[in-house]
Amino acid sequence: MTHDLAWKVVLREAKTFLIGYLSIDLEKEDYEARVREEFEIVDFDNDTIFLEDNYGKIVEHNYSAEEWQVDGMWLY
Repeated sequence: MTHDLAWKVVLREAKTFLIGYLSIDLEKEDYEARVREEFEIVDFDNDTIFLEDNYGKIVEHNYSAEEWQVDGMWLY
């Protein structure tokens, strides 16, 4: 997986989670721009992407299992 593909996966697979996590108002904000502004991809492999937000929290997304973890706590 490339860095660009990892971003595409995050933006597609994580949309519902990230809209809630970041409290994005889709009528007033650009979803992709806001996510790219708030997060940096710090690592990824074939089924997990690790993002770091502006506050240093690590968000882990296992897109095969559709699971999320924020600073070690699983979110379902």
